[in-house]
Amino acid sequence: MTNDEATWLKEVIQAETRPLRELIEANQAEMRAGFTVVRGEMAEGLAGLRGEMAEGLAGLRGEMAEGLADVRDTLRAEMAGGLDTVRGEMAAGFGEMRRHFEVLTEDLRGGVKLLAEGHAALSEKIESVDQKVTRVEGRVESLDLRVMWLQDRTVSLEVGQRAVVAAVRELMGQK
Repeated sequence: MTNDEATWLKEVIQAETRPLRELIEANQAEMRAGFTVVRGEMAEGLAGLRGEMAEGLAGLRGEMAEGLADVRDTLRAEMAGGLDTVRGEMAAGFGEMRRHFEVLTEDLRGGVKLLAEGHAALSEKIESVDQKVTRVEGRVESLDLRVMWLQDRTVSLEVGQRAVVAAVRELMGQK
C-alpha cells in the first residue's frame, strides 16, 4: 500500500467516525447536564422536605404544648365541677390534636410522594441515557466491522497489486 493510499484510507476512516465521535461527545455532555439537574432537583426537594418536616414538627410541638397546658389547667380548675366535664374537654383536646396530626401526616405523605416522583423521573432519565449508549455501542461495533472489512480488502488489493506488478515485470522481461 502506498503512502497516498494509506493517507486516503486514514482520512476516509476519520471522516466516517467523526459523526459518531461527535454524537458520543454530545451524549456525554447531555448526560452530565442531566445528572447535574437531577442532583440539584433532588437536593432542593430533600432540603424543602426537611424544612417542611421541621416546621411541621415544631408547630405540632408548640400546639401540643399549648393544648396540654390548657387541658391541665382546665382539669385542675374543673375537678370540683365533675368528672364528666373533664372527660368531655379531654376528648375535645385529643380530637384537635388528632386533626393536627392527620394534617401533618398528609403533608408527610405529599413529601414522600414528591420524592418518589423525583426518583421515577431520575429512573426514566437513566433509562433514556442507557438506550442512547446502547445505540452508540451498536454503531461503534458496526464501524469496527467496516474497518476490519476495509483492512482485509486492503490486504487483498495489495496482494493482487503485487501479482499484477510481478506479471507486468515478467512480461516486460520476456519482450
